[in-house]
Amino acid sequence: EYKIKITELNTIKHVLKNNKKKRRPAKNFTKESLVKEFEQTVRKSREFLAKVGVCDVTIAFIKGAFGEMLNDGGFRALLKSEGFNTIPSQLMQ
Repeated sequence: EYKIKITELNTIKHVLKNNKKKRRPAKNFTKESLVKEFEQTVRKSREFLAKVGVCDVTIAFIKGAFGEMLNDGGFRALLKSEGFNTIPSQLMQ
């Protein structure tokens, strides 16, 4: 069981009060409602980080595949013939 410190409660209250995207929470906060909101936020953050990890792997794969294609002279010639004279630096890293 996770015990919330007073400073964390104050931070959670501040976030809830300033969250304009969601409906305004009730003015009377309870320990249970704050814990629930905190746990939901942690869950959403973990889900987001998992998606970021998938994106990182996908980008690494695409950059690797593109790098292999750039080693092929025929592919480079095709790019030039189609007017792609420069390549974004992000793909060259």
